[in-house]
Amino acid sequence: MTKIITGMLVFGLLFLQTPGASKKSERVCYGFVGPVKKATEEFSPVSGYPYLSPNDRCRVRSQVFDKEGKLVQNSYFSGACGSDENQERYTYDQDGNRTTSFEYIQGKNSPPPPPPPMAPPGPKGGQEVKGPPKTTFKYDAQGMIAERANFRANGEPTYKSIYKYDEKGRLQEMQVIHSNGPRYRWTSKYDGETRFPESEDSFDADSDKPKYTMTYTDYEFNAQGDWIKRKETTKEASGRTTVSIRYQALEYYPAEK
Repeated sequence: MTKIITGMLVFGLLFLQTPGASKKSERVCYGFVGPVKKATEEFSPVSGYPYLSPNDRCRVRSQVFDKEGKLVQNSYFSGACGSDENQERYTYDQDGNRTTSFEYIQGKNSPPPPPPPMAPPGPKGGQEVKGPPKTTFKYDAQGMIAERANFRANGEPTYKSIYKYDEKGRLQEMQVIHSNGPRYRWTSKYDGETRFPESEDSFDADSDKPKYTMTYTDYEFNAQGDWIKRKETTKEASGRTTVSIRYQALEYYPAEK
């Protein structure tokens, strides 16, 4: 009996000490192949954009990663042809949670932003929450990011993003769930063993009818295996169709010797 108990204890200790899948970096979870330092996306319209010409090259977003693959800066661009930059900068604590600071950088030819709306008359509501928002992460059995949960500085939840991957680590579904109710969902499809998606559907809440379907074709790749150009065709439920060429400029960290 003593031998049986001892064996069970040893087995239990081995089980507890068995390492799980190591956590993958955000860079890997975004699907990059090489050690990307900065990724910048732009697009040129082909058809369906009445206020843009095929010669335009409009900024879409930019991401900066540290050497370990943590996202340290994220920008999305608004205004005419991406003239204005909405920049987020991230810092991380020892547990991997991050806080965010924001900066709006207005383009040279952009009109000034409208003044903030006036507060309605009467007593004010709750006190304004001050301090940077916080993001926490959860990981699945493969080590991929399964959830990003976002909170105000006082700990109040705002929204979370949930991710599902296939056995090859390719993103299959993403959901964004806001604490006050709205939900959105995106699903991706792949052609055989390809690493990058051939299409993406966007849904509201639990609807099975997509708001739009975006198809990706004519991929071009660099020597590292990351895509640098593709054609994007978006068909909306309303019947509107747009076609554009998406470019991705990539900077890499030098290979370690």
